[in-house]
Amino acid sequence: MNRLAYLTLFVVLAEMSAGAAQATGAVAIVPLAGEAQVPQILELRSFDQQMGNQPPKSNLEGSLSVDGYQLFSVLAPELIHAQAPRLVPIEKPDATDLYLVRIDFTLHELERRAYQQVTLRVMLSDPGAEVIDLFPKQLAGLLDAPKTLLVTSAIELMGVGDRSGAIPLDDLRPVVRGYRDGRQGIYWIFNGLDGSYVSPGSRSVYYLLRVPRSANRISGSIAYEAKLELRWMYILWQRDAKTDNNGFTLALRPQQTPPRR
Repeated sequence: MNRLAYLTLFVVLAEMSAGAAQATGAVAIVPLAGEAQVPQILELRSFDQQMGNQPPKSNLEGSLSVDGYQLFSVLAPELIHAQAPRLVPIEKPDATDLYLVRIDFTLHELERRAYQQVTLRVMLSDPGAEVIDLFPKQLAGLLDAPKTLLVTSAIELMGVGDRSGAIPLDDLRPVVRGYRDGRQGIYWIFNGLDGSYVSPGSRSVYYLLRVPRSANRISGSIAYEAKLELRWMYILWQRDAKTDNNGFTLALRPQQTPPRR
């Protein structure tokens, strides 16, 4: 798709999304096209201390996959200019854009093991990027699981029931709690319901961020930690496992082909 066709499609999508947003009282959200992504398999490993000066022994406990990232443009320039009180002031608010990022991942089945708790951590690396909000923040049961996601006029992510023009949500698999870690860090903690295990399967999380308008990418790292319960006959014991930090980069604008010489 050439640049003119891309811009035409973007304008059409923006107009459609803006109309839906006005009907729901929410901010318009436009999905941005990106390159096809191949799921990335991450190994969950635990470490045993060794005698003397030997390095810790690494044990493969299981794996999970990062299935992909979806980027949305949040069309709310008037909100950026307004400098809502909950945002950190910047010198030129008119030189920033809002984006919504969705992360899809899958917890794989474990052999003779169960997930007691899983933590997903994201840390941005671009100096000008700032996390504004994240979703989910607190879900404690199946009954309160929302059906759709929207961005409110207060620049907050809110899960609601079925709402036209909002982003459909998949099964969120409670219990989930999300936290901010400074301006560029966020993490989610997944637990089972009523003391049960965290079930394997696919999940999605979202975060809203503000970046300089001059930026052409969002980059950072993603990592997982897990508390596992191992089962062997009638014996149970626990292990802490984690993945390596894995980098990611999301393009904010279509790459231009260099001119031929």
